[in-house]
Amino acid sequence: MDIQGLGSAAHQVAVVLNGTTVGQINFSDVQRVEWTANVPLSLLVAGTNQIKLRAVGSTSDVSLLEAVRINYPHRSTAENSRLQFLLQAKKTVKLKGFVNQNVKVFDITNPENATQVQTTAKLETDGTYSATISSTTATRVLMAQDAMSNPFAVSSWTKNIASDLHNTQNQANFVIIAPAQFQASLENFKNYRSAQGLRTMIVDPTDIYDEFNNGMKSAEAIRAFLQFAKQSWAVKPDYALFVGDASVDPRNYSGSGGDSVNLVPTIITDTWNMETTSDQMMADFNNDNIEDISVGRLPVRNPTELSAVLSKILTHETFSAQEIKQRGVLMVSDAFIGYNFAAGSRNTASTVPADVNKNYIDVGTADAATIRQNVLDSMNAGPAVVNYFGHSTITVWTNTGIFRSSDALSLTNYSRPSLSVMLACLSGSYAEINYEALAEASLKAPNGGSFAVWAATGWNLAEDQEIMGKEFYRLVFSGMRLGDAARQAKLSTTFMDQRRTFTFFGDPTQRLF
Repeated sequence: MDIQGLGSAAHQVAVVLNGTTVGQINFSDVQRVEWTANVPLSLLVAGTNQIKLRAVGSTSDVSLLEAVRINYPHRSTAENSRLQFLLQAKKTVKLKGFVNQNVKVFDITNPENATQVQTTAKLETDGTYSATISSTTATRVLMAQDAMSNPFAVSSWTKNIASDLHNTQNQANFVIIAPAQFQASLENFKNYRSAQGLRTMIVDPTDIYDEFNNGMKSAEAIRAFLQFAKQSWAVKPDYALFVGDASVDPRNYSGSGGDSVNLVPTIITDTWNMETTSDQMMADFNNDNIEDISVGRLPVRNPTELSAVLSKILTHETFSAQEIKQRGVLMVSDAFIGYNFAAGSRNTASTVPADVNKNYIDVGTADAATIRQNVLDSMNAGPAVVNYFGHSTITVWTNTGIFRSSDALSLTNYSRPSLSVMLACLSGSYAEINYEALAEASLKAPNGGSFAVWAATGWNLAEDQEIMGKEFYRLVFSGMRLGDAARQAKLSTTFMDQRRTFTFFGDPTQRLF
């Protein structure tokens, strides 16, 4: 059993097998322990066995279980007409329990060169069949099965259309990485960007996995593809859009969907106090914690969600610069809790041109209910930009809850969607299980909300966020594409976690005006 402590404390963990305590693991702090014990075979039962780990010390004693391995003898009897086993050198074995005489045995010691072992089935008195395997001078790993054993099931077949992503003559300024279920919905959007002069290519992530990771799904394969394209294609991509949600639990340990919702995976990274996601690291080729291609993500799970987001993106394109300035910016700040967010909000907006309307809402200047209603009403008015600066969880702004993820469904500014900038912790944590982060809720809201969001998946420092936000607005209002502005604004901070975790949700090629 492999176990690791969490936190600075002494750990005492009792190990209970089928109701019987078989030992105690004692370790300390964040030590990792490989614990081994021999237990009576009589404690194991046929079928399901239960192992419990129980902290016997403090109630705050927390440990992380990595792995459990049980080695036990198994009768030479097939289960479900199949048996895999180790046969020692110079040993003969009689296998029992087959329901059909067509018993086949394979030597799989070398999985890449499996061979069939000759044997003859014999009818036993109980109506089942047995097979005897003669000894050899080598220890072997063998697998036996009969004609009645169930084959491994294939859930679905999909015809592979050969891709050519390694072709150095490929040309694309803008790469859209999208699973097959989204590609039809993206065709008009692709043509729209191409007509604007951006060579746009839709790439199926399964082709990326095939060409860059031997068919295995991974965020590292996407990174390898983007790096190759950036270095080797005839026209090299400056922008990449990931279309599809991701999950921190692709193996579905939580029962929350697993790989079925991990449509375009992301990289998991360690920050100063937590593990979180970083789309930016999939495009960071020089390890400076800033993406070298401007990237964006649409964390959608189905074509209906995608269509709503694309509609808001294209709706925003219809507004002139003058209309954007008249709609203005909404600057929302938290109460003075550890930082003067109201003053920071005004400093952040100091790079917004003077002819752009500005509306400030500061928590603490009225009761919480009044502030909350003011925020919702102001969002529904459809400002060009909504900026929040303050404390946040994944789903709530401020400890008074002035805006929640669930509020996004009630927003009605569909014809005037906003660019939302959340200078706060965690509000961009879109890949967490059992949560819908503020960023994705606002982006996917069907009747209003945002056409793009810039938000963090981790914890960051208020002062650095203020500096970075100020630079972001200087770049955005100069006419720079939003993805480029998000990327270049990170040069204003040396805080590596902030560089890695601030994530752009939306089309990175889009401009504010």
